[in-house]
Amino acid sequence: MSNEERLGLHVTAARSKIGAKETEKATPMAQTTKPGARPRISTIVALLAGLTVFLLLFPASGTASLPPECYSMLGYVVPCEAWVAWAAGTATAGLVGVGLWMTDRHQR
Repeated sequence: MSNEERLGLHVTAARSKIGAKETEKATPMAQTTKPGARPRISTIVALLAGLTVFLLLFPASGTASLPPECYSMLGYVVPCEAWVAWAAGTATAGLVGVGLWMTDRHQR
């Protein structure tokens, strides 16, 4: 018994010849996804809307009085907790994304 037989190389060579004949006869599969997976304009608009709300609500400065007062980058009073800005930005991006997706879906 040779080294090739012990390793099973003769079996794989025979299988590769059979597989080559089968692939020549096979028809190509239909493409199931759209070519070019680029982000749609609605995704970009939704993310920009969320970022805008986040930046408008994010506390940039504040004072440690009772009750504490925090101000945005533009100078108006905002909640001092940063999670409010994150939550509002995420919710806005999600709602705008769903709204644009539904309008785009109905147009098709």
